Amino acid sequence: MAITSCRNQDQNLNADVEIPVSVEEIKLKSIEEFINTTGTAFPKGEILLKSKITASYFLEINPQTGRNWQLGDKIKEGALIARLEDKEYVNSIKLETNQLNLELSEGELKKQESLYEKGGITLKDLKTAGINYQNAKTTVENSKLQLIKTKIVASIDGVIVDLPYYTQSTQVETGSTLFKIMNYQKDRKDVV
Repeated sequence: MAITSCRNQDQNLNADVEIPVSVEEIKLKSIEEFINTTGTAFPKGEILLKSKITASYFLEINPQTGRNWQLGDKIKEGALIARLEDKEYVNSIKLETNQLNLELSEGELKKQESLYEKGGITLKDLKTAGINYQNAKTTVENSKLQLIKTKIVASIDGVIVDLPYYTQSTQVETGSTLFKIMNYQKDRKDVV
């Protein structure tokens, strides 16, 4: 039995390895990755606007687009969306009459204050004039609050997400849903 071994330690192995390389000019561009997923987006705020009176419905024009408000339109707080018209309702409020009564009550109160200082009337007469003035002032404020019900105004910034279709001048009943607005925006302070 014979064992032979071969030791090639003295042999130098030189191998050149070549890797293909491509060169590209560096440019600034965004890195994007799209991920498909499901989830629920919760609004920062939402409001459902309903009719507070029975009246004729008139949709207003979106000042940004020049057309009537539509589903998906962005809206700012305080923007007029629609108005409700009912002449009988407006007449029953009697705002102008109540304002005139307020002016008369204010004049009467000033007159009574002047007479009281001179001793021409009693304290009871002065207080009665004061009560009449306060009642007239409250009546005017209530009239203005009643008139606000005829204007449908956005109370938050957001997007119109529900807009039932009503033909212009259609009669809408009290409690009818007119709009739903949602705000999905984050405040700057919320952004991390």
